Amino acid sequence: MIYITSFKKEILQESWNLKQHQIEHSIGRGLLAYGLQEEYRISREDILLEKGEYGKPYLKKYPEIFFNITHCKEMAACAIATKEIGIDIEGVRKFSPAILKRVLTLKEKEQLEGTKQKEEMFFRFWTLKESFIKAIGKGLSFPLQEISFQLPEEYEGEIKANQKGYIFYQRQINSQFILSICFKEREMPDSLKIFQNVPVSTFFNSFITN
Repeated sequence: MIYITSFKKEILQESWNLKQHQIEHSIGRGLLAYGLQEEYRISREDILLEKGEYGKPYLKKYPEIFFNITHCKEMAACAIATKEIGIDIEGVRKFSPAILKRVLTLKEKEQLEGTKQKEEMFFRFWTLKESFIKAIGKGLSFPLQEISFQLPEEYEGEIKANQKGYIFYQRQINSQFILSICFKEREMPDSLKIFQNVPVSTFFNSFITN
């Protein structure tokens, strides 16, 4: 299951006097709590997090349940699954050309140069790579250029990757955000469900005040 919410940080800052990173972190944790309650009836009090070797968090009491959280400016998402999963969301914006040398492979650069929508294409690559390294739990210690993708023109097309045993999904959110998901599967899960407009009010107040 994938849970997505959007928020206006200015409104939450006024209500709770929190900094931006605190708001994003709290909303991500709130989505996790909301999803675990919806899917498994796990109460927030039972959500105890530990960290693995590379800092990836996991559920201490429920190691058979996997999750991953991502957030950016005014958008957050949480993935919950029965196998390793990684998720990343980013807003499309300008990027520094210098970053291409350490992120994209030669073929990916060629595909980027062949499109007019360079910012969008870059973040399509970036979020896919981020979702993979988050799924394997190694973070940026894993070289991004070792992951290679060939992207379809449309988001609904097949995403080809050089990583066996993993499959990828990507979609555009609200025309300005890109969401990418990495599943440790050989085929796209039939049970994939995306809840795109989870209201922050359903979980944020109780999560912060308690």
